Amino acid sequence: MKYSALAFLGVLLATGPAFAGFEVEEPTTASQEVEMELVNTVRVGGVSLGDNVSEHEIGVSYGALEFFEIGIAFEIENERGETVSPGGFEIHSKLAIFGGETEPGGQLFDMAIYSEFSFNFDDDDDRTFAVGPIFGFNVDPVTIITNSFFVIPLADDTENTGFEYAVGAMYDVNDSVAVGFEAHGEVDSIFVGAPSLSDQEHYLGPAIQLSFEPEEDREVGLRLGSFFGLTDATADLGLSANLELGF
Repeated sequence: MKYSALAFLGVLLATGPAFAGFEVEEPTTASQEVEMELVNTVRVGGVSLGDNVSEHEIGVSYGALEFFEIGIAFEIENERGETVSPGGFEIHSKLAIFGGETEPGGQLFDMAIYSEFSFNFDDDDDRTFAVGPIFGFNVDPVTIITNSFFVIPLADDTENTGFEYAVGAMYDVNDSVAVGFEAHGEVDSIFVGAPSLSDQEHYLGPAIQLSFEPEEDREVGLRLGSFFGLTDATADLGLSANLELGF
């Protein structure tokens, strides 16, 4: 069964790879496949003024080759104390090292390299390049996927390289339902002047993935998650609803 937590949330968190919200990027690709995604995140409690209460990302990706995928995404954000506004735009790619057309679960180990360029509409200095590995491990009926991305600032010399991660561990109840847990987090500066643990963002909580095929060569996936903030820098609770359509 195809497990997707549609990274990141991707692309994980508000400014970084594929993480408009809570998303776990898969390590596999499929030739000639088009995938549309809608990633929705809402944060409840403990959201500071100026931080995002919610983010909504719509994206499309295409498997140009058996081992290579490219895509774009557009984000809308809602800052606390502000009105809803366009957030940013991203271009991302995924190069499958192991796995290719094989979905997680098709073999024991999958690996891909993910990269993304993103920029913020409201801030010309907020441009980043993110890159890192995606790993998938499968011992049926359990699938574990990890995302580890370094986020490199391109326009602001005062910013340091950050780090973002996502981990999903899912148990296939049947061909249509998987349940499990996910962890998401970010560190603003990983090499120089790393913030204390309380100033980092880390979330953990349960998730459920629903998948079905309404017709041949059509696949629909819905992932719902509820993630608890583990540090002072996080919201008390993060809610996600991510929809995926593949054809």
